[in-house]
Amino acid sequence: MDNYKVAKLIYDENIDILVDLSGHTAGNKLFSLAYKPAPIQLTYIGYLGTTGLDKIDYFLTNKNLSRPDEQEFFSEKLYFMDSVYNCFRHYSDDKEPDISESPYINNKYITFGSFNNLSKITDEVLETWSEILKLKKDSKILICRHNLIEEYYYSKFESLGIHKDRIIFKKSPFLNEYNNVDINLDTFPCSGVTITFDSIIMGVPVISLLGNIFQSRHSSHINIHLGLEDIVSYSKEEYISKAVSLSNNIETLKDLRLTLRDKLYSSDFYKHKEFTKKLESAYLDMYSTYYKE
Repeated sequence: MDNYKVAKLIYDENIDILVDLSGHTAGNKLFSLAYKPAPIQLTYIGYLGTTGLDKIDYFLTNKNLSRPDEQEFFSEKLYFMDSVYNCFRHYSDDKEPDISESPYINNKYITFGSFNNLSKITDEVLETWSEILKLKKDSKILICRHNLIEEYYYSKFESLGIHKDRIIFKKSPFLNEYNNVDINLDTFPCSGVTITFDSIIMGVPVISLLGNIFQSRHSSHINIHLGLEDIVSYSKEEYISKAVSLSNNIETLKDLRLTLRDKLYSSDFYKHKEFTKKLESAYLDMYSTYYKE
């Protein structure tokens, strides 16, 4: 269906609140919302920035992901959830692998890791990771992604002074591979979301950098809500320092490996019914505000 037909269908169904979950991603029908087929329209969770459409009324967020003074950068009105921004349930959480002991115990060296989309691994990220590897001289980094080109990253790291012997590449199923990593290093300025949850499920802490845009704050948002502020950083220098500091604290790594999964399961991210009630309350608030106006 083209955008006009989609808009007409929505209008004919008398939809009160229309939620866009795609933004400007592949295969979207975002421009059907430009016809304003529903009185209240918002965008949520599927796109990490403003749509730029003035016919979309709200951008759903929370205080850890957006600040009120950032309203000028959004065509939508920022609506702040009084809770976590999203909840989570792993697609295979009844079959999750057992968590192994810290790989450091057998390897006698720290393994940093990244499982993020390769498009998030910028030159600046590689430079920062290389600084960490230089400071933690006996460490290695494992990059796991099905579509990685090994020679490209060997060349990149070599140009930054990191020998290929310190780089490990994997293309295997994600969750099992986390058992080979001690500490994950988040990407920036576009942070992880699902990958960060996966890491925590497998007992691997994620060093995050809280940036100055919505899409750079998700891993930090997760860490903050789990009480892991100690691994949230506010500059590249602090990111490097915290990664090295944690790598030197083997007892803390052992403890996190044993407790992170349960910490996530007992958090607001896994209180699905409670979160849904808060989301419904947000929708009703938008609805009542619209009809008051």
